[in-house]
Amino acid sequence: MDKFNRVPLVEGEIEQDIALVSLKDSLVNTLYTKHRNNEVAHISNKLVSRGESFWETYPLTVNDIEALILRSKTIVNKYTDHYNGVHYELLSIYQKDDFKYVVDSVEKFAI
Repeated sequence: MDKFNRVPLVEGEIEQDIALVSLKDSLVNTLYTKHRNNEVAHISNKLVSRGESFWETYPLTVNDIEALILRSKTIVNKYTDHYNGVHYELLSIYQKDDFKYVVDSVEKFAI
């Protein structure tokens, strides 16, 4: 612990965390470059008109999405806790499985 009661970061830790959220990571790359602008945040008219689904061509499982969410939570909390002394919970104890329900439903009913 340092004089601010922070656990010191290990040399190279920031670079490792950047790699975990960069396009060099296969899950991040698939989510961001394949799904984000085609089926997640936006719907691609081209895909709809062709009846094509990137979920089938570039699959991301519920476990993949859960891993990305938990990874982001870990990284956000590591640095906000270290620099600001703040820790965030993405969901309350009562909501902890809500995102799994949503992802399972989307996966179940996807075309």
